[in-house]
Amino acid sequence: MPPFHHVKRLVHFLEFEENKFVRDHIVLFLEALLLAPRNAKAFIDDSGIDLLVDLMALVHWQKESEVTAPLQSSMLLTGGGSVQPTAEWYLMDPCCKLLT
Repeated sequence: MPPFHHVKRLVHFLEFEENKFVRDHIVLFLEALLLAPRNAKAFIDDSGIDLLVDLMALVHWQKESEVTAPLQSSMLLTGGGSVQPTAEWYLMDPCCKLLT
């Protein structure tokens, strides 16, 4: 596979993209590109590894927020009993902005 000369731009897009659908597709594209050693070197040099580590925390939070209790509607109708709130995790960039 020939080297892809815009890995740095993809890392930048991935860092600032707010749409999770687009972000997921950029990650899939990068996965294919990183099979070439030159692309992998460029990805590492552009702090791509640090970005992927940050995104791993978002994936955990995203999956947790999509989970619903099977009897959630009946619990709401009956008062719910004693349901413990779940902890929420947020990822902040260095400028203290919430990343979604």
